[in-house]
Amino acid sequence: MKITHHAAQRFLERVLDREDYTPFDIHYAQRYLSYQLARVSPANYARPFGLPGHKGYKVIHMGDIVVSIVPRDWVEANKPLKRYNRKRDIRYA
Repeated sequence: MKITHHAAQRFLERVLDREDYTPFDIHYAQRYLSYQLARVSPANYARPFGLPGHKGYKVIHMGDIVVSIVPRDWVEANKPLKRYNRKRDIRYA
């Protein structure tokens, strides 16, 4: 999988809790993530999956490109609402 610059930054900020980092750190984070995700083949085109080795985080991807890394709680809280989850109230005259 290809790792974007943004995803490597989010990995450093959220997973490793680093606020100050250099371009070399971002490059090494991209290499680390590409190594970790080399054997991952997501079942769905755009559904987030867990980050290997880090239980509290999920990977947001589009196809074969990793877009961002977010906490698991964020993904659970921002699930799309089901449109037809309520029973309709049908009254006959």
